Amino acid sequence: MNNKRIIWLFVTVILIWFVIHFYQNQKFSVNIYSSNLSKEIKQNINYAHGTRNPLVKEVQVLKVVTLDDSNIALAFSKYDGEYGRTRLIEGPNGKYQIKGSVWRNRLDPAVVESFNTNKGRYQVIMGNNENGEIDTIELRAYTFNNSNREYSDHTTTLVVPKQDAYIIYKKIPTDKHLKNFMGDIEFVCKNKQGKVIFPIQ
Repeated sequence: MNNKRIIWLFVTVILIWFVIHFYQNQKFSVNIYSSNLSKEIKQNINYAHGTRNPLVKEVQVLKVVTLDDSNIALAFSKYDGEYGRTRLIEGPNGKYQIKGSVWRNRLDPAVVESFNTNKGRYQVIMGNNENGEIDTIELRAYTFNNSNREYSDHTTTLVVPKQDAYIIYKKIPTDKHLKNFMGDIEFVCKNKQGKVIFPIQ
């Protein structure tokens, strides 16, 4: 009887492992380093569009970044004159799942977002600097306390690449004001002379 129990236990463990492995491979199936990433993003967009809207035919992935060694990756892409980013989350098998995309019909000098990862929060900036006017971006996170802004003790300054489509990021340091940080970030783009050129004052 003991042998039968051991065999059944072994078979049960194998079946559970197989189900978990199959689930992970089905849910987390995107390789962010593969040329098929553009097809995966295109399928995700078409699925979100539904059958009433015209389907996207082609997506061009411009850049992919992982936020340090965290579980979040971002793909910066373009299709039909639209620019956007796709957020992907890493699974236990080392592959990713697409968690949605945001698109806009023009690429501003800077668009700032924040992302929560398993390694903390990150400020992510994507934009257009093909004319090279932007030298740095200054960012400061804040929260609301009784309708008043409470700013972080830290100001982050990032050097901006002179590219027509760039994406950069920085981890948000933790301080007393950011315990309940919800992603509000104030930022300005400056030229080499320190003049604010975006947002237009």
